Amino acid sequence: MGSDRYYAGIALRVALLVSTIVLLAWMVLHTDWYVSMALLALAAATEAFLLMHFATKWSREVTRFLEAVSFEDTSARFSGLMGDGVFRDLGAAMGRVMERLSKGRAEREEQTQYLQALINHVPVALLSRIFPAMARRSPRASRLSNPATAPSCAWNAPRACCN
Repeated sequence: MGSDRYYAGIALRVALLVSTIVLLAWMVLHTDWYVSMALLALAAATEAFLLMHFATKWSREVTRFLEAVSFEDTSARFSGLMGDGVFRDLGAAMGRVMERLSKGRAEREEQTQYLQALINHVPVALLSRIFPAMARRSPRASRLSNPATAPSCAWNAPRACCN
């Protein structure tokens, strides 16, 4: 599984780092090859950095994923994990979650637009007949539903005219 490959990657990097350090220690005790020692010390430092980078990769990606979810950023993609054999399952799962969040957000926006369009197209007079108590409390609704106080453009003009 993915975790076996992860542990194998960690073990390989640790073994390489330990062997480099052992070789460096042997060179320090038995030779005078200072340039080779410096190169081995540089190689050991690089191996340590790469080990830390590999070991914390999943943590960085999970953090990025959770930040994307918390900010509702459905454009974030985790294709970098898909190419890595160790983290392929993690990348695929994150991708599926982001797709579901994107679909859910699109459905919510569609419902919101539908309800907004419905509300914008329902005339005030119809609402005043359906909900007479609300119409009595709303000064604009009662003014528009009463022909004597309604402006002449109340039913045929844009809303800006009636204010």
